[in-house]
Formats: sequence, C-alpha cells, structure tokens
Amino acid sequence: MERTMTQRWMALIAVVGLIPLLLAMRPVDEALLAAASKGDLGEITRAVENGADVNAAGEDGITLLYKAAEKGHQDAVALLLDKGANLKQETMDGVTPLHIAVEKGHRAIAELLLDKGADVNQVRTDSGEAPLFTATQEGHRDVVTLLLDRGAKVKQVRLGNNATPLFIAAGKGHREIVALLLDKGAEVTPVTTNGWTPLHVAAQQGHHEIVVMLLTKGADKAAKDAKGLRPVDRAREKGHVALVPLLEP
Repeated sequence: MERTMTQRWMALIAVVGLIPLLLAMRPVDEALLAAASKGDLGEITRAVENGADVNAAGEDGITLLYKAAEKGHQDAVALLLDKGANLKQETMDGVTPLHIAVEKGHRAIAELLLDKGADVNQVRTDSGEAPLFTATQEGHRDVVTLLLDRGAKVKQVRLGNNATPLFIAAGKGHREIVALLLDKGAEVTPVTTNGWTPLHVAAQQGHHEIVVMLLTKGADKAAKDAKGLRPVDRAREKGHVALVPLLEP
C-alpha cells in the first residue's frame, strides 16, 4: 500500500532521530557486558582501568549501565556511574537505564539514577511511556511513590492513546497505586482517544474497590466512550453484575 505524505515524513523523522545514536554507538565487549549483567565489580573495574569504553553499546544500543540496572546490581551501577557512564544514553528503542530499572522494580537503583540526574519524565520512544507509566503498569508501588516524590507528572498522557497513569492503574487493579495517584491530584475523568475513562476500564475489569474509589472522587457514571457505552454498560457486557447498581446513573 502506498504511504501517505505524513507517513513518509514520520518515517524520515524516525530515521533522522536515530542518527545521533548511531554515530555515538561503539562496539561493546561481550565479556564485559556479561560482567555487568552479573554485577562482577572486579571484572568491570579491571576492564575500565585497562581502557574499556564505559559507554560502549551493542547493536541494540544496550550499554553496561543499562545491563547492570536491568539485573538489579546496585553496586555495579554505582561503579559505572563513578567511571563516567552516561545515564541518559538510550537503546535503539529509546529506553534509558532509569526506564529499565523502573520496569524491573529496582527502586534503589532508580533512586540512584535520579540522584545522578536522570530525567523522571523522559518518554520511551518504543511505548510512548514515561517511567511513571511503566512502574504503574508493573504494579511497583514503592517505585511509583519514589517517582511521584521526584516530580513525575501525574497527569502526563501516554503518546498514542492519551491514557494516563490512573487509567492504567484502574485497569490493572492496582488499588494502592490508584490511591497514590488520586492523592497526588490525578484527574478522575481523563478520556483516552477511544473515549474511555478510568471508570470505564475499572468497571470492565470488575475492580469493585477501584470503582468505589473513583466514584467517591467524582467519576462520571454517564460518560460515554466512542461506541456510546457507559461504564455500567462495560460492566454488564463482562458479567460484573454486582457493579451495576453502583454504576447506574
């Protein structure tokens, strides 16, 4: 199928955006990458002192710091940062060490990276998500708390569908995270690109406690999605009959 002019421009922009990353990439020693993955401080120290490039990356853009952060090796992360590792360096998918630490639930590493200057609101290019979205998606309440305390934007939307962290938490059934987000000022009735609100998704998934929390905060029972369906309709279609009396406008 022939691409539209807009699609061509978007493809060009994507390629141009990768140029700085491609130019900066230097081959990484696979043995050293394995050492970072295992948290082998001795091997990392020896290699760097013998001239290894602390910011070298594989074909996918994964660096030593990324791998240590992913595997939860806090001491290795600290060592690499002390040796000059670039905490803002991204993979080919636009994922930073902070993103992967948050995804894996490594709170202490996320805190260390933030202390060293990582951007708490940087968006991943592969998913359009900031760290708060990822922590919420995975249900890492302690990481969500950390990010909120460090200035994560509670009202930030995901690129592509305009979902908010509250929408994600409501759909996943993460009650404690829903409470945290509401306490931090999350809007109770934001609308995604398909017209869904957090109440729609909580009702569809049958998360009774979250439905009650959202209603207490003023969620709109009468809100209709792009198909003209209200939260009560979404609850009915999934058989969550106990929610129907609560959701009837």
